[in-house]
Amino acid sequence: MPASPSVRVKRHVRKGPYRRPTTQTTLSRPGGLRMVKGPGKFEGELLVSELLYDEALGWGSGDEIGDVQDFGHYQRIDADAELAGDLDKRYGLTGEELAFMRKQVGAIIHTDNSGFVRVEWFESKKAFDRIWGKLEDDYEKFMEGSEEY
Repeated sequence: MPASPSVRVKRHVRKGPYRRPTTQTTLSRPGGLRMVKGPGKFEGELLVSELLYDEALGWGSGDEIGDVQDFGHYQRIDADAELAGDLDKRYGLTGEELAFMRKQVGAIIHTDNSGFVRVEWFESKKAFDRIWGKLEDDYEKFMEGSEEY
């Protein structure tokens, strides 16, 4: 039986404000999208979700609702090809990750009271707006102290 070919890992050397992902990754998801393997606040998420979260922390603006203590904190990120390009330049995305990012119209980042982060990605603007609208309605009911919530 022939020996397995050795695999060389190419390391990217970047100048400037680069932050190495805080967690280990694996290519366990079909399509070559790297996943975060735990434990940690991004456990089970796509690596691009962690990178998006990291970028969004620096923006400090945009549509946000809630807080992590009670309702949960939600942040709406409208995506476009420019966002995919920015993440690629900064972090060196794989071809599959870049293709995935270019298909997305947006994402909703949710942080719960335990510090865990989940990112829901959307390829449909209609679904993205519908889910965000539902979150806004739920939060309004929550703030009013509605019995319905």
